[in-house]
Amino acid sequence: MKGLEQAFTHLLNQAGLSFEKISTYGTPQRLSIYITGLVEGTKETSEERKGPPLSTAFDSDGNPTPQGTGFFKSLGCKTPPHKDTLTTNGFIIRKIKEVDYLFYTFHTPSTSTVELFKEALPKLILGLDFPKKMRWGETKISYARPIHWIVALFDKETISFSLEETFSGNKTKGHAQRKPGWIELSGAEEYLPTLRKHFVLADPKERKISILAQLKEEESLAQGKIISLEKVLSQVLYLTEWPQLMKGSFKKEFLSIPEEVLISEMVEHQKYFPLQDTTLGTLQNHFLITADNIPCPLILKGNEKVLSARLSDGVFLYEQDLKTPLKSFNEKLKVMTFQKDLGSMFDKVLRIKNHATLLHNELNLADPLLLERAALICKADLATTLVAEFPELQGTIGKYYALAQNEPQEIALSIEEHWMPTSEASSLPKTHCGLLLSLSDKIDNLLGYFSVGLKPSSSSDPYALRRQTFGILKILIEGNYSLDLKKVLELCSASFPKIENKDSLIEEILSFITSRAKSLFEEYGYKKDEIEASLRGKCSDPFLQFCKVKALHTFRKTKEFTGFYEVYKRVKGFLDPKAKTSLDVNLLSHPSEKELLSVFLSTQEKVHTSLNTLDFLEAFKHLSALQAPLSSFLEQIKIMDEDLNVRASRISLIYQVFTLFEELLDFSKIQEL
Repeated sequence: MKGLEQAFTHLLNQAGLSFEKISTYGTPQRLSIYITGLVEGTKETSEERKGPPLSTAFDSDGNPTPQGTGFFKSLGCKTPPHKDTLTTNGFIIRKIKEVDYLFYTFHTPSTSTVELFKEALPKLILGLDFPKKMRWGETKISYARPIHWIVALFDKETISFSLEETFSGNKTKGHAQRKPGWIELSGAEEYLPTLRKHFVLADPKERKISILAQLKEEESLAQGKIISLEKVLSQVLYLTEWPQLMKGSFKKEFLSIPEEVLISEMVEHQKYFPLQDTTLGTLQNHFLITADNIPCPLILKGNEKVLSARLSDGVFLYEQDLKTPLKSFNEKLKVMTFQKDLGSMFDKVLRIKNHATLLHNELNLADPLLLERAALICKADLATTLVAEFPELQGTIGKYYALAQNEPQEIALSIEEHWMPTSEASSLPKTHCGLLLSLSDKIDNLLGYFSVGLKPSSSSDPYALRRQTFGILKILIEGNYSLDLKKVLELCSASFPKIENKDSLIEEILSFITSRAKSLFEEYGYKKDEIEASLRGKCSDPFLQFCKVKALHTFRKTKEFTGFYEVYKRVKGFLDPKAKTSLDVNLLSHPSEKELLSVFLSTQEKVHTSLNTLDFLEAFKHLSALQAPLSSFLEQIKIMDEDLNVRASRISLIYQVFTLFEELLDFSKIQEL
C-alpha cells in the first residue's frame, strides 16, 4: 500500500496534476487507491528558450555553425534549419541591445487526466515492487498475485487500458464466499460503500474497528484479556475482507507446559488471539481466530485440530528436553557457531563468564558462585529442540528447564533476564545475576562484532548493536550503577586475543555508545547542549553523566543560573594556562581578592564532597556561591596589573575558579540563554 501511494504521488507530481488527498486500501483480494480533489487534466504551457546570437549561429552562407547546431540539437532538431527557413520552423528573432538573438517557444498542450492515466497506469502497476513475484498461466507478467480484474475510474468515466488479457473497467467483485460475482460501479465514489454491501471492508481502518469491537465483546463473555493483541492484529488485519471472530479451545492438559510455548504457538504460527484469565492472570485454554468466511463448526474444528497437533509437538519437545541436564546442552554449543571469526557459542559462554566476573568486581552485586553457574548455562537452551522450534523463546525456555532441574531461582531467572531488554520498551533484569549477565552478553557482542568489522551502518544494524547498547545504558542508568565503561571494555577485551589496535577499537565503541547515550538522554527530555556539556566528549560512565545532565537541567531553571553563567563567560576570557602555578596568596591584598579566595577554598571543599556522593545538583548550588565574590572581583580589580607577579596571581586565581567549574561540566557547550 505504501509503495502504491508513493508511485501515484510521484506520477501526479511529475504530471503536474494537483489533488487533495490520497487514500490506499488493501485486502487479500485487492489493492486500491482513491484520490480526492484530482484535477481533470494538465494546463497548456509554453516555455521560451533563448539561443545564441544570429551572427554566431549561422555562417555567411546561412548554414548552421557548430554553436548553432548545438542549440538546435538541444531543442531536439534532427536536421538543423537553414537561416532562410527559421520562421517557417517556428523560430523567432528578437533584438537585445542591438543584437539579433534566436528564440524558440515550446508549446505543451493540455492533457486530460484520463488520457494521461491510460498511458501511465500499466507501467505504474507493473512497476510496483514486491519481495516475491510469480507468473501464472501463459502470461508474461511477473507479479505478487495473479491479476484477475482491474477497476479504473475517473469519477464516472472508465480509464481504459490492459495488462495482457486483463482489461480495466468499472466492475469489481464482492466477497468470494459471501457475495461472489461481478459488481458494476457507476462512479468512483461508490467503491467503498458498494463493497461494504457485498461483505468487503476494503479500508483496513474499518476492518480494525470491526475486529477490535468483536475482541472486546469476546473478552467480556470469556472474562478474559487478549494477549499479544497488537502483534496478532497487525497480521490478521490483511488476511481478511470481512473479519468474523470465533472462539476455540484446546485440552486443559496442555496448560501443564510453560504458557509462553502455548502463546508463541498461537501467536507466531497460527495467528490466533490467546486469552488470559482476568482474575487469575493465567492462560485460558481458549483462543480467538479471525475467519474470512461464514463462521461454522467445521472451520472451528479444523483450527482446533491443527492447534492441538502443534501443541502436542510442543509438549513432546518440552518433555524430551527435560531429560537432559542444562549443562549437558553446552556440549552441543561447542559445535554451534556463534560467528565464524569469533568461535563457537560455547566460546562465547566462556567469555561471558569472564566478563561477568570482571563486572562483579566493579559493581560487587551478585553471589560469585551463583553468577558463575548462571553464566555457564545461560545459553544452554539454544541447543534444545524446543528453542530450535520456537527461537523467540530463547532464555524463557532455559528458565523453565532450570527451575524443573532444581537450579536456584536467581539462576533460573537470570537465564531469561540476560536477554533483556529485548526492545526499547521492554523490562530490564531484576536479579543481580541477570543484570551482570545481560551486561556481559551485550559488551561481548559490542567487542566481538566491532573487532571483526561487523559494526552498524547508517542504514543497517543486523546484529542489533544499537538496541543492545541502549540496553546497557538503561540498565546502568535506571539501576543507579556507576560504571567506567572504558575500563570495563579494556578488561573484557582480554578475552579477544586476536584483537588488533585495541585502543582505537575501544575508542570507536565508546563513540558508538556516546552517540546512543545522546539519543537516550534526549528521549528522557534533556536538551542537546545540556547533554554535550555533561558528556564532555565521550560517555564513559552513563549513570554519572546522566546525573550531571539531570542536575544541570534542573539548575538551569533557577534564577541563580543566569548570573552564574554570565560570570563563567567573563572568567573564561582571562584564562592563561601558564598561570596555573603562579598563584601567590601573599600578593592578593585587595579585600575582593581575599574574599574570592576564601569563598573559593570553602566552595571547592563543598563541591568535592557533593561530587563524591554524586549529588551534582548540590554541587551546582555550592558553585553558585562564587557568583557574588567573583563579580565583585572582576569589577573592582584590574586583572592586567603592571606588576607581572600580581597579574599572574590574579589570573591564576581565576584559572583555579574556572577549573572548579570544568570539574563539573564543559560549560562552553551551553548555548546562549
